[in-house]
Amino acid sequence: MATYTENYQLHQWEASDNFLRTDFNEDFQKIDTAVKGVETAADAKLAQKADKTALTSLAATVDGKAEIVTGSYTGSGGTKTVSLGFQPKLVVVPLSAYYTAAAAAGGSPSQIFVTSNGFSAQDGGVTSPNESGRTYYYAALR
Repeated sequence: MATYTENYQLHQWEASDNFLRTDFNEDFQKIDTAVKGVETAADAKLAQKADKTALTSLAATVDGKAEIVTGSYTGSGGTKTVSLGFQPKLVVVPLSAYYTAAAAAGGSPSQIFVTSNGFSAQDGGVTSPNESGRTYYYAALR
Protein backbone atom coordinates (compact mmCIF):
# COMPACT_ATOMS: atom_id res chain seq x y z
CA MET A 1 0.00 0.00 0.00
CA ALA A 2 1.38 3.42 -0.98
CA THR A 3 2.64 5.83 1.62
CA TYR A 4 2.99 9.57 1.10
CA THR A 5 5.82 12.10 1.39
CA GLU A 6 5.77 14.32 4.47
CA ASN A 7 5.63 17.75 2.84
CA TYR A 8 3.53 17.44 -0.31
CA GLN A 9 1.80 14.12 0.22
CA LEU A 10 3.21 12.66 -3.00
CA HIS A 11 2.66 8.95 -3.60
CA GLN A 12 5.40 6.56 -2.48
CA TRP A 13 4.55 3.16 -3.92
CA GLU A 14 5.75 -0.19 -2.70
CA ALA A 15 7.02 -2.73 -5.25
CA SER A 16 3.77 -4.70 -4.99
CA ASP A 17 1.45 -1.66 -5.43
CA ASN A 18 -0.79 -1.09 -8.40
CA PHE A 19 -1.01 2.56 -9.33
CA LEU A 20 -3.14 4.71 -11.56
CA ARG A 21 -2.36 7.48 -14.01
CA THR A 22 -4.54 9.75 -11.86
CA ASP A 23 -2.05 9.24 -9.01
CA PHE A 24 0.74 10.61 -11.22
CA ASN A 25 -1.43 13.49 -12.45
CA GLU A 26 -2.28 14.42 -8.87
CA ASP A 27 1.40 14.37 -7.87
CA PHE A 28 2.45 16.46 -10.88
CA GLN A 29 -0.25 19.03 -10.09
CA LYS A 30 1.08 19.34 -6.52
CA ILE A 31 4.65 19.76 -7.82
CA ASP A 32 3.56 22.35 -10.41
CA THR A 33 1.71 24.36 -7.75
CA ALA A 34 4.68 24.24 -5.36
CA VAL A 35 7.20 25.33 -8.03
CA LYS A 36 4.95 28.23 -9.11
CA GLY A 37 4.68 29.30 -5.48
CA VAL A 38 8.48 29.41 -5.16
CA GLU A 39 8.76 31.39 -8.43
CA THR A 40 6.14 33.91 -7.28
CA ALA A 41 7.85 34.35 -3.91
CA ALA A 42 11.25 34.83 -5.59
CA ASP A 43 9.82 37.46 -7.97
CA ALA A 44 8.27 39.31 -5.02
CA LYS A 45 11.61 39.33 -3.17
CA LEU A 46 13.37 40.61 -6.29
CA ALA A 47 10.85 43.42 -6.64
CA GLN A 48 11.46 44.39 -3.01
CA LYS A 49 15.21 44.50 -3.65
CA ALA A 50 14.77 46.69 -6.71
CA ASP A 51 12.11 48.97 -5.32
CA LYS A 52 11.84 52.51 -6.58
CA THR A 53 13.58 53.98 -3.52
CA ALA A 54 16.67 51.88 -4.17
CA LEU A 55 16.68 52.68 -7.87
CA THR A 56 16.12 56.38 -7.25
CA SER A 57 19.31 56.45 -5.21
CA LEU A 58 21.14 55.45 -8.39
CA ALA A 59 19.80 58.49 -10.23
CA ALA A 60 22.82 60.62 -9.35
CA THR A 61 25.34 62.22 -11.64
CA VAL A 62 28.48 60.11 -12.02
CA ASP A 63 31.61 62.32 -12.15
CA GLY A 64 29.44 65.08 -13.60
CA LYS A 65 29.46 63.32 -16.98
CA ALA A 66 26.82 60.63 -16.96
CA GLU A 67 23.37 60.42 -15.48
CA ILE A 68 21.45 57.33 -14.52
CA VAL A 69 17.71 57.64 -15.02
CA THR A 70 15.49 55.09 -13.30
CA GLY A 71 11.85 54.24 -13.44
CA SER A 72 9.34 51.50 -13.96
CA TYR A 73 6.76 50.35 -16.46
CA THR A 74 3.98 47.81 -16.55
CA GLY A 75 4.33 45.08 -19.15
CA SER A 76 1.71 44.89 -21.87
CA GLY A 77 2.74 41.82 -23.87
CA GLY A 78 4.02 42.26 -27.42
CA THR A 79 6.26 45.31 -27.73
CA LYS A 80 6.32 48.05 -25.08
CA THR A 81 7.95 51.40 -25.87
CA VAL A 82 9.22 53.45 -22.93
CA SER A 83 9.80 57.12 -23.71
CA LEU A 84 12.67 58.75 -21.81
CA GLY A 85 13.01 61.92 -23.89
CA PHE A 86 16.56 61.01 -24.93
CA GLN A 87 18.49 58.15 -26.54
CA PRO A 88 20.13 56.21 -23.71
CA LYS A 89 23.63 54.80 -24.02
CA LEU A 90 22.61 51.74 -22.00
CA VAL A 91 19.39 50.30 -20.56
CA VAL A 92 19.24 47.56 -17.89
CA VAL A 93 16.04 45.75 -16.79
CA PRO A 94 16.32 43.10 -14.02
CA LEU A 95 14.01 40.18 -14.86
CA SER A 96 14.59 37.76 -12.00
CA ALA A 97 17.21 36.75 -9.49
CA TYR A 98 19.17 35.18 -12.35
CA TYR A 99 18.37 37.14 -15.52
CA THR A 100 18.78 40.74 -16.65
CA ALA A 101 17.90 42.25 -20.01
CA ALA A 102 20.24 44.96 -21.27
CA ALA A 103 20.82 46.90 -24.47
CA ALA A 104 23.35 49.47 -25.61
CA ALA A 105 22.86 52.17 -28.23
CA GLY A 106 23.95 50.77 -31.57
CA GLY A 107 23.74 47.18 -30.29
CA SER A 108 21.84 44.33 -31.85
CA PRO A 109 18.13 44.27 -30.94
CA SER A 110 17.17 41.52 -28.55
CA GLN A 111 14.47 41.59 -25.88
CA ILE A 112 15.41 45.21 -25.05
CA PHE A 113 16.53 47.68 -27.68
CA VAL A 114 17.48 51.35 -27.56
CA THR A 115 15.42 53.82 -29.56
CA SER A 116 16.07 57.47 -30.36
CA ASN A 117 13.71 58.51 -27.54
CA GLY A 118 14.06 55.69 -24.97
CA PHE A 119 13.82 51.94 -25.35
CA SER A 120 11.48 49.10 -26.31
CA ALA A 121 10.90 45.80 -24.55
CA GLN A 122 9.79 42.71 -26.47
CA ASP A 123 7.71 39.93 -24.87
CA GLY A 124 8.85 36.39 -25.45
CA GLY A 125 11.10 33.64 -24.21
CA VAL A 126 11.37 32.18 -20.75
CA THR A 127 12.45 35.52 -19.30
CA SER A 128 10.43 38.37 -20.72
CA PRO A 129 10.92 42.11 -20.14
CA ASN A 130 7.30 42.78 -21.17
CA GLU A 131 5.02 40.16 -19.62
CA SER A 132 1.51 41.59 -19.50
CA GLY A 133 0.59 43.09 -16.12
CA ARG A 134 4.03 42.68 -14.50
CA THR A 135 5.91 45.72 -13.16
CA TYR A 136 9.50 46.14 -14.37
CA TYR A 137 12.16 48.52 -13.10
CA TYR A 138 14.86 49.95 -15.32
CA ALA A 139 18.04 51.99 -15.17
CA ALA A 140 19.13 53.96 -18.25
CA LEU A 141 22.45 55.70 -18.74
CA ARG A 142 22.08 59.11 -20.38
